[in-house]
Parts: sequence; C-alpha cells; structure tokens
Amino acid sequence: MKDQLGFDATTAGTLSDSDSVGAYIRASDGTLITNTTDGGKERLDVNTELGKAEDSAHSSGDMGAMALGVRNDAGTAFGADGDYVPLSMDADGALRVNATVNVDANSDYAEDSAHSSGDIGGFVLAVRQDALAASVSADGDYAAFKVDSVGSLYTKDTDAIALLTTIDADTNSIDSTLTALSKAEDSVHASGDQGVMGLTVRNDTLASLVGADGDYAPLQVNADGALYTYISGSDTLTMNDAALANTAVANASNTLSTANVAEDAVASPLANRKYLWIYNTDNQKIFVGATGVTAANGFPMSPGAYMEFRAGAAIDIEFVGSTGKQPIIKTLEFS
Repeated sequence: MKDQLGFDATTAGTLSDSDSVGAYIRASDGTLITNTTDGGKERLDVNTELGKAEDSAHSSGDMGAMALGVRNDAGTAFGADGDYVPLSMDADGALRVNATVNVDANSDYAEDSAHSSGDIGGFVLAVRQDALAASVSADGDYAAFKVDSVGSLYTKDTDAIALLTTIDADTNSIDSTLTALSKAEDSVHASGDQGVMGLTVRNDTLASLVGADGDYAPLQVNADGALYTYISGSDTLTMNDAALANTAVANASNTLSTANVAEDAVASPLANRKYLWIYNTDNQKIFVGATGVTAANGFPMSPGAYMEFRAGAAIDIEFVGSTGKQPIIKTLEFS
C-alpha cells in the first residue's frame, strides 16, 4: 500500500500508485515555471523571476536573490585567479574593496608650478591645541598643523627664538637698571646714587610746549642754554651775565676847568662801558647830573663821597662844583 498518490493530468488513468504527486509551479505573476533536464536532474527555470539580462532596465518591484558575503578576518584569498568566490568582509561586516582613487587633476600641482586664477586644491586641516605639545611619538613622524583657541597657527623660527632670548635677557637687565635709578618720593639721598640726565628743550622765544594745564612739559632754555625760570607773584625775569665787566678798565682825574660851568665827568668814556664810579676829592660839595647841570639842580656829593653808576659810554654824565669852586674828581670805568 502506497502512502502517496501519483498524479499527472496527461496520464491520470494509466499511472499506478506512486510516492509523489504531480504539480505545476507558477511565478508570482501566474507564469508557469518550466523545467530543464541538466545532467539527469531537473532544474527549474527561474531566470524570468530572479535573473536579469545584461543591460536590461530596472523596473519598480523587481525581485532578486540576496548576495551573501563571507566574514574573513584575515582577508585571505578564497581561491585561484579566475575562480568564483564570495564577497569578503571583515569582523565589522565592512566589505573589502581594492580601489584605485583618482584625485582630480586640477588639485595636484608639481613643485614650482605657477599659480593660476581659479586653481582648485585640497582643504588642509589643522588641530586645535590650546597648550602646544607634541602629538607624534618621534622625530621624523608625520604630524598635523597646530592652532590655538582663536585659530592662530603655531610657528617656530629658530633665529627669532634665539633673538627673543637675548631680548628677554636685555629687558631684564634694563628693568634692573631702571629700578636702581628710580627713587621713591621722599627717599633719603645716599652717596653714590645714580640718576638719569634730565634733558631740556631750546626755545629761543619762550612759549608753552604742551596743550593744557596739568600736562607733562619739558624744561626750556634760551639760545645760550640759560634755563627759563619764573618767580611766583612777579613778572618774568631774564637772568644772565650780560652785566659782567670782563673787557677793560680805565681810571682818570679831572679838574673842573671853569667855575660854575658843568663839564663831562669823563672826557673820553671807555668803549662798551658797563660801570662808572665818581669820587669827590674836594672839600666842598660837587653836583652830578645831565648836560648843563648846576649846583641848584644837580645831585649833591659830599666831600670824600663816591657814587657808582651802571651806565653805558653813550650816557653824558657831567659835574659842577659849589659856587665859584673848581673841584677835582676821580673816575673808574669797567667794560
């Protein structure tokens, strides 16, 4: 007794009981799937459903068979050149590929090639590192450019570093020197103290050199180097040595030629005279004054008295004696 019935529509009345049942297999669209004898075995023809002809166009809803890959952590070869092999994947499921990457010809440039407007290039990235430190293990390793927190590129110039070291040392020395020269307000003088020379400005016509009251201003001197000064509460004073007599000296004795008629105290004044002294050697008063002076209007000089004048040679100083007298005077001049 058979457990299964054999069924074939074309020979339904002639088949004996068998272990199989005949059936038709259709695709999802109802198309009958045929079979082909292949080496004594029956092969279903499913190309119409899963297979796609070369260069055939895609259609929405097309079906296909899942392509499986083989995990191969070591990445070793599966077969010989020309063999069918599965896709190879690493432990993370990433598909191994052997690709040749072609960089845009417009982004590569030969050494010393000239710039041209519109050139294309690759963007160069840098690493932000607020505290600059080595990011590679040894001299000669490839390393990234470094920038600080505001994007400034760190650079190093050996010559500049050496120069900066010298500048730092010199600056420290200057700081020490300035500290030694500086004196605090009300500090006590000490023998050997050093200081900085105070410079002044030559200003032949005295005038302010600053913009407003309260501004810092330099000391000023005239063409001779004399320091301008101002005595509080007074008009401007000019102090110099122009009155210093350092050229010549002259002395003379003069007797009044005619009584009651005034004459020059000095017959020939000393050139560039600055000072004149008149001494009354007579036992009577004499009178000194301008041209034509008389006993009635002249300045009296008692016997044995002397008078000092700061008078130039161009000033005409005359003298006359008491009524009816011809006194003798002595003079002394400096220029």
